[in-house]
Amino acid sequence: MLRNLQWFWRTNLAVVFGVAVAVSVMIGSQIVGDSVQASLRELALARLGRVDSAVVAALPFTEALPDRLAKKTRAMAPVLHFAGIVKHQGSNKSAAKVLIYGVDQRYWRLQGITAEPLAERDAIISEALAKEFGANANDGILVRIEKPSEIPQESLHGRREGSVRTVRFRVKKTLPGGFALEPQQGELRVVYVALSTLQKELDQAEKANVLLVSGPAITNEELRDGLRMEDLGMKLRPVPGGMQLESGAGLLRDDQVARVSETAAKLGLRSEPLLTYLANNMKIGNREVPYSLVTATPEVTEGIRLNTWTMQQTGAKPGDKLQMEYYLWRQEGNLDTASALFTVAGATALGDRIMAPDYPGISDADNVSDWDPPFPMNLDKIRPVDEKYWADYRTTPKAFVSIADGQRLWGSRFGKVSSVRLYPGNKEQAWIAAFLPSVDLSKDGLTILPLRDQALAASAGSTDFAMYFGMFSSFVMGSAFLLTALFFRLGIEQRLREIGLFLAIGYSRRDVRRMFVREGLALGLVGTVVGCVGAWLYSSGLLYGLRHWWNDAVGTHSLQLHLSPTALRGALFPGIIVSVLVVVITLRRLRGLSPWDLLAGRQIDDLPHTAVRLRWLAIGFLAAGLALAGASAAGRIAPEGGFFGAGFLLLIGGALGSRALLEAGLGGEFNSLARLAWANAGQRPTRSMMTIALIAFATFLLISLEAFRHPPASSLAFNKYAYLGESQSPLYEKLDGAVMLRVRPGEDASCLNLYAPTRPKVVALPPGLVPALDAPLADGAIPAAADANSLQYILHKAIGDEMTLDGGARIRFVATLPGSVFQSEVLIGEAQFLRAFPAEQGFRMMLFEKAPNENVEELFSDSGLDVMTVSEKLAQFLRVEHAYLSTFQALGALGLILGTFGLSAVLLRNVLERRKELALLRAVGFTGSEVAQVIVLENLLLLAFGLAVGTLCALVAVAPSLLERGQLPPLFPMFGLLASVALTGLLASVLATRAALRAPLLASLRSE
Repeated sequence: MLRNLQWFWRTNLAVVFGVAVAVSVMIGSQIVGDSVQASLRELALARLGRVDSAVVAALPFTEALPDRLAKKTRAMAPVLHFAGIVKHQGSNKSAAKVLIYGVDQRYWRLQGITAEPLAERDAIISEALAKEFGANANDGILVRIEKPSEIPQESLHGRREGSVRTVRFRVKKTLPGGFALEPQQGELRVVYVALSTLQKELDQAEKANVLLVSGPAITNEELRDGLRMEDLGMKLRPVPGGMQLESGAGLLRDDQVARVSETAAKLGLRSEPLLTYLANNMKIGNREVPYSLVTATPEVTEGIRLNTWTMQQTGAKPGDKLQMEYYLWRQEGNLDTASALFTVAGATALGDRIMAPDYPGISDADNVSDWDPPFPMNLDKIRPVDEKYWADYRTTPKAFVSIADGQRLWGSRFGKVSSVRLYPGNKEQAWIAAFLPSVDLSKDGLTILPLRDQALAASAGSTDFAMYFGMFSSFVMGSAFLLTALFFRLGIEQRLREIGLFLAIGYSRRDVRRMFVREGLALGLVGTVVGCVGAWLYSSGLLYGLRHWWNDAVGTHSLQLHLSPTALRGALFPGIIVSVLVVVITLRRLRGLSPWDLLAGRQIDDLPHTAVRLRWLAIGFLAAGLALAGASAAGRIAPEGGFFGAGFLLLIGGALGSRALLEAGLGGEFNSLARLAWANAGQRPTRSMMTIALIAFATFLLISLEAFRHPPASSLAFNKYAYLGESQSPLYEKLDGAVMLRVRPGEDASCLNLYAPTRPKVVALPPGLVPALDAPLADGAIPAAADANSLQYILHKAIGDEMTLDGGARIRFVATLPGSVFQSEVLIGEAQFLRAFPAEQGFRMMLFEKAPNENVEELFSDSGLDVMTVSEKLAQFLRVEHAYLSTFQALGALGLILGTFGLSAVLLRNVLERRKELALLRAVGFTGSEVAQVIVLENLLLLAFGLAVGTLCALVAVAPSLLERGQLPPLFPMFGLLASVALTGLLASVLATRAALRAPLLASLRSE
């Protein structure tokens, strides 16, 4: 066996090469996938440091919360965390979506970092941010953060102007990496400042909004036991005979009111809901009272009751009609004046100054003329008598209406009750703890995040690189194994007389088969070992390319090689098994040849049954491909997968069918060089077929991937919008000419995010933009839509699938938007959004049909508004998509190299086998150039078959994509690819021709 392997070393080396390439690609693809996942996992865990979990609050809680929680073996650190805008004063560069952390020594101790306490204006910034700015120590930076507010910004008393606070800090030093609650593969831009400074600047004394935990996670029960009313923005005030429960937001949520009322009933307490609102004007006839507090109470059943002072000022009598004007903040971002007509029911002695919540700018003013509300006032209407009422009674309501009327007029999604009174009660009563918090902490804006577990789950990735590289590498693997079979077949054909001699002197066919199987095992083993080394080189090369050449596909330079023992163990058998299978199949086909046939050099292709079988096999593959394409066109199978599968089946059928065409020939006499070339190609039809298949496979992959490239084009639902705006902080007023969109911030659900998103960003669409999203589904699920690619490849969902978002919102995907500008988001209707996420306020995205005012970004610079064209936004996604296509096309180029190598080997082999034939052509008068033309034409014929089969089948595979876009693929790059394949094949033919012309043809003829 060893002497045989050594004697036929050239052919055996080619077999080893084929096995090695196949094993390299197969195992390397798995290593790439494992390496991406391992790199993402290491990156996410490194950024968490020692943090295992976190408690995240929508509004800051008291900094003392961790002191009230069971310590166990855990360490805790409260921080203030926001996403903000940072401007470097030296370079005047700005960066949005920077992670801002207010920390103290508890954070550094938890992370195991030795650090001096930060001074009041000191800041530590991440190396990535310093590099972006070119910042050095002692440089000044401006940090812009939206101030948290208990009072909803989309309510009458919300302070929308000046909601962004700008603070100047001095860079103390830089820190590598950084901390992040959500995994992301890009460079982290982080700023750490002193917790006390941030608390002071944001008016959040002794408060934090994130509690980081190292060790066992805090349970819901532990958190509920540790919470106090002040952690949830609640407070309790004594009233005559009882207590009053109210919120710093000015309104109690509906679920809070229901919980208080239910618990009060169980404890035998009487609960009385109140809703106090500000009326701009109350008027009877020509007498009016400006700026009065009105309370809705169960004590009034109909009409309106006025206190004695208001009765006197308006001259009211029972039965009079009172016109009341008041402000309403509309969801569209407008402050409107509304009015209501009441019938005066009489006077009342109800009322005290505690009925009104504390409103900054009003409750703390000494005079009405000193009020500083967040809405316009006409101070000319303030009379001395109004000032005296304020001095004597402060916020005591001047009028009372029924709770039903008040809630109908002034209720909002934030609540319909401003306070609840409980009777009897006093400060010492412990029962108040039974009212708060909610069993479902998410209703109170509190979420316990298992950060480490989420990071590990997310690092599995939104994109299965092992699958994609394995799938597109399958063409390369197929080409490599086909090349292996081709060379092994050439080796067998080279030794047919040797096999015949063995059989003639008494060896059995089983003995011969065993000898070749042993040789095949040896070659497979060597090829596998070499392939393991090749897998390391292959995966290293791909990872290098992903970090540098195709970085748009991954968005990070942190991918490192991680060799997987599982992947390497999987390399032990495939190469060996394929080698043995090739040997067995090839030798089985020799059964039809007698020892005399073998000694005479008769070829396997001379067997008639071989052609018949392959012809029927070709017909079967072609029929299956057409049937699959028909089923896909009829909608019975998903068109993308169906047509791609049909194209692949047609590819195999076309390659097999080419054998029959070559074998049939052109007919007639050999009166042209083309006919002679065709006849030569058909002399070894199986060998030619395998060569055609190698070229066709590479062409199929290159052309099908190139056809997926396309220019930016928005989906039909949004194709009239040319500009897209996004802001860091929400805007609360509608911009001229803009469709304003609400956003629940979350993780990127597009190809820009390698991590698997568990909490995707949600965008609310106004009614009519996507009609399927406007109404809830019959079972209460929220209809949702997403970009087609994001839904399938990132979220791994399909139409009809459901997701449960944080807060319990259940969405069901009912529509997809191909080529959408909203590839990072999940889309739902605005009405459903407001019900699912009532705490989300303002607008963070907007669409424009025409270019907005050129100063709009400057006007809203504090909010970090950025306006770009829709084409620019789509181009960001396409860069990623095209980077993937380039990556996979590189695999196609590798397949093309293998095909060219096989083509060259076949041509050279044909030349060696036909030296006598070529010599005879020269002897009967053919010139050297004519012989060269025959060889070149034969090569071009095989090339043409391979190119035609690969191109046509590739167009079938991508037909749904082309029809959906309604435009042809980029023809110039496709022609360029085809030309490159043709030129490569032509180069191989030139080399074969030179070898043929250099051969001693006359000597070959004399030896005949």
